[in-house]
Amino acid sequence: MNKKFLLSLLLSLLFVISTFGQFLDIVTLFKPRMNVYGEYVMSQKNDISGRDIYGAGFGVFVPIKSKLDVKISWQDALKIKQAKDVKNALNVNAYQVFSNFGGGYSNFSILNNNDDLYSVYGGITAYHLKFKKKFRLNVYSFKVDVKEDVEGKTIIPNYQVLLGRVKFFNVNTQGFIGAYASYSNNSSFVPVPVFAINTKLNSTYSFLFMFPVQARITAKVSSGFKQDLVLGLNTRNSGIADDNLGIIKRYYYSEYGLKFSTQSRMKLADKAFLFAELGWQDFTTINYYDGGSKTATTHPNGNFFAKASLYITFGKGILGSGSLDLEL
Repeated sequence: MNKKFLLSLLLSLLFVISTFGQFLDIVTLFKPRMNVYGEYVMSQKNDISGRDIYGAGFGVFVPIKSKLDVKISWQDALKIKQAKDVKNALNVNAYQVFSNFGGGYSNFSILNNNDDLYSVYGGITAYHLKFKKKFRLNVYSFKVDVKEDVEGKTIIPNYQVLLGRVKFFNVNTQGFIGAYASYSNNSSFVPVPVFAINTKLNSTYSFLFMFPVQARITAKVSSGFKQDLVLGLNTRNSGIADDNLGIIKRYYYSEYGLKFSTQSRMKLADKAFLFAELGWQDFTTINYYDGGSKTATTHPNGNFFAKASLYITFGKGILGSGSLDLEL
C-alpha cells in the first residue's frame, strides 16, 4: 500500500481522535446541566515551541423532548415467582433529546504571537432506552463547533457525530461501544471506533477506561468528595491567524499530548459540583494546517496545566449518570 496514503490516514486518525477528546463530556453524561470553566496552560521558560494559554467558557445541556412508555404483559406477570422474573413482564420504551450549546474565549501566546480565540458550538444529543428482559441504551449525538482567531476573518465549522450503545453487564460494570467521526476542510472524514468500560472495584475504588481518550481510577473519599488519578489524551484545535508584515494568514492549529493528572470532584450543594484538575502534559505534538495540507510540526516541552469546572444540574435524565459512578 502507498506509504503516502498510510501516513495521510494516520494523520487523519490522530486529528479525529484529538477532536473526540473535546467532544464527550462524560462527567455528567445523562443529566441536564449548565457549566462554566476556566483553564491555564504554562509553558516551560525558554521553550521556543511552548505556549501559554488561559481561557474560560460555558456550556448548557438542556432537554427539549422526552417520552416514556411502559407496558405490562399481564400474561407474563401472572408467571412471576421471584423478583428477577419481573423483567419478563415489563416493556419500557423511552427517549430523551437534548440541545447542547456554549462558547468560550482563549488567549494563546505561542511562537511570538498573541492570539485571541473565540468559540461557539451547538448540537443535538438523543438517548433511546429500551427494556424488555434486558436494557438497551443507544446514544446519538451531532455537534457543530467553531473556534477561530478573529483576526483571521474566517469561520470554518467542524462537524462531529457519535453513535453508540451502552451495555449493562451488571450493577457494578457498564460498557459503551460505538463510532465517532469529525470533519472539516482541515481534515479527511475518518470514523474512529470508541469503547469504554466503567467498573466499581469495591466500595471505595472504581475504574474507567475510555478508548481512545482516558484511563481513570477513582477513590471515594466521602459521600461528597472523590479523587481521580488520570492518564489520558489532552487535545485542542482551533483556527489561528499569523500576521506577517501586515498580511494576515489563517492556519489551523491541532494539538495532542499525554496528560498525567489528579482531579478532585466535590459536591458543593444538592445540584452543584466543582471539578478541579491539576496535571502535567508531555509528548505533545502541534500541527499547523493550511487548508488540508500540513505546513509545520512542533514538539513543545512538557508543561503544567490546571482546569476548574462548576456544574449545576437540573431537571431529570432518563438515566442518572450517578448510577455509572461518573459523578458524585
